[in-house]
Amino acid sequence: MEKFDVIIAGSGIAGLSAALECAKTKQVVVIERGIEKTSNSYYAQGGIATAIGKNDSWEKHFEDTLKAGDGLCNVETVETITRNGPAAVKELINLGLVFDGESEPELGLEGGHSKNRVLHIKGDRTGKEMTLFLKKIAKENKNIDFIENTAVKKIYANKGNYSGIETNEGLMQSDSMVLATGGYAACFEKTTNPKTTTGLGMAIAIETGCEIWGMEFVQFHPTTIQTTIGNFLVTEAVRGEGGQIVNEDNEQIVNPLFTRDKVSRAIYREQLQGKKVFLDATEFNSGFFKKRFPSVYKELIANS
Repeated sequence: MEKFDVIIAGSGIAGLSAALECAKTKQVVVIERGIEKTSNSYYAQGGIATAIGKNDSWEKHFEDTLKAGDGLCNVETVETITRNGPAAVKELINLGLVFDGESEPELGLEGGHSKNRVLHIKGDRTGKEMTLFLKKIAKENKNIDFIENTAVKKIYANKGNYSGIETNEGLMQSDSMVLATGGYAACFEKTTNPKTTTGLGMAIAIETGCEIWGMEFVQFHPTTIQTTIGNFLVTEAVRGEGGQIVNEDNEQIVNPLFTRDKVSRAIYREQLQGKKVFLDATEFNSGFFKKRFPSVYKELIANS
């Protein structure tokens, strides 16, 4: 039976980040059910929000987040993330990750933010590029092993004491485990998440007796492209750059910089009246959309 210091299930940004941190002092194995292209991280377009711009601060980011969370935020967690965000981004830059704008990163504006603070990579390919970057570094780390095409079937724990896991390849032991297997948005009919987000890791955790919190919070994006195989995410950065939400009468129905929940409700109200709703980017300068949002542009052309 194989034995490691730490087993990490999942190879998205969360799993890879955990692996790199643990590998500073431990021997780590990362278990991958599929390839990185099937992770939520790889699909992410918009960017990373952190207060590194002039006239911005983690305190302002903190307040914006609490306001956007509408009373549902864990205040301690929000403070930890917003306070440490700038240092985390600088660490990524020091590792070699290049954001658009390079030494002076370009900062975009998105819904719920009072300042331009969203960094991006190659326009709307932030998640993809960051996932591939972290995967490359992790693969080069002598303290990290990868086991591919392997799924966790069971976590062994007796009276709260973890001991190991069972996969489709057999049993494995470790001193500790990180479960970073993603959400369950693909269980819904309408989603922009990959089909692999079925909540398998959560189900195994519940079966083991782990405490689960926040299961009602599922990510839905209000703007998508309806394709022949599902819904393709149109990043809210399009609204941040000036895109408008309008109905079939060309009436703006909501402030485009409102948070997703408010934008979603506004769209739904129009649809209940039998009206169609559009994301209007016609005011963008010629060539800007293609350069700033290459993935979305490519999908639009393919489905036009």
